[in-house]
Amino acid sequence: MDDPKLLKSQINTLVKLLAVQERTILEQVDKLDQALQQNRQILESAGEGIYGLDVDGNTTFVNPAAEQMMGYSAEEMIGKPQHALIHHTRTDGTAYPREECHVFAAVNDGKVHQEDGEVFWRKDGTSFPVEYASTPIYENKKIVGAVVTFRDISERKESEEKLKIET
Repeated sequence: MDDPKLLKSQINTLVKLLAVQERTILEQVDKLDQALQQNRQILESAGEGIYGLDVDGNTTFVNPAAEQMMGYSAEEMIGKPQHALIHHTRTDGTAYPREECHVFAAVNDGKVHQEDGEVFWRKDGTSFPVEYASTPIYENKKIVGAVVTFRDISERKESEEKLKIET
C-alpha cells in the first residue's frame, strides 16, 4: 500500500504546482486584457476612419470615426459586405464592381492599395471624397482580411477646385 505521508506530500506538491499555473494564467489573461484595452483605445481615439474586412469582404470591425463619417453604426456594418454598403458607385455615378475595387484588392493580391480619387457612400445616400489605404492582414502567412484607414478629403478637394478656377 501507498505511504499516506508520501501521498499527502505528492498532493501538496500538485496543489502548489496548480497554484503557480493559475497565477501564470491569470497574469497572461491580465496582459491580454491590457493589450485589448489599448487596441480598443487606439481605434476609438483615431481621427481617421478605420475598418476591417474578412476574406469575403464583410466588415469585421469599425471605429467611431468611420461610423461618424459614414452614418452607419458598427452594428449596421459588422458582418455586412462593405463594398455594397459604402463603395458601390464611382464618383461619376457608374457602378463600381467589387472585382475592380482597390479596397478589396488587398485581400486578393496581398498588396497595399492607396487611393485618393474615389468616394465612399454614406447611409443617407450622399458621398464624400476619400483618401484611403487598404492593407492585407496576415495570419500564419495567409491573408485573412484587410484593414482600411481613410479620411474625408472634401475640404482638400474644394481647395483644389478653387485653385483651378483662380488660375
